[in-house]
Amino acid sequence: MSAKDTDSCPNCLERDIAPAIIRRRGQRTRYGYECPRCSQQWITERIDSAYADHQEAAWPPHPAPHATTTACSAPSTTPATPKRKEMAA
Repeated sequence: MSAKDTDSCPNCLERDIAPAIIRRRGQRTRYGYECPRCSQQWITERIDSAYADHQEAAWPPHPAPHATTTACSAPSTTPATPKRKEMAA
């Protein structure tokens, strides 16, 4: 078990809690935890291929390109601002 398998309690925020049980199903691994401090129980699930060694080598990921489209495709109802005329010297 590695340090990345530990988790923090969602209830009392106790840190570095080791999983009480680990189950694997297909390409997914489930970790069951129980907090020793407050007895809160929770489960996390990981898709194994997302945590492969080649993924760690690529971290941090490339930034996402800027969006070029808007969420609303309806025409604007606000009047266009006229361009300022340049003053003659």
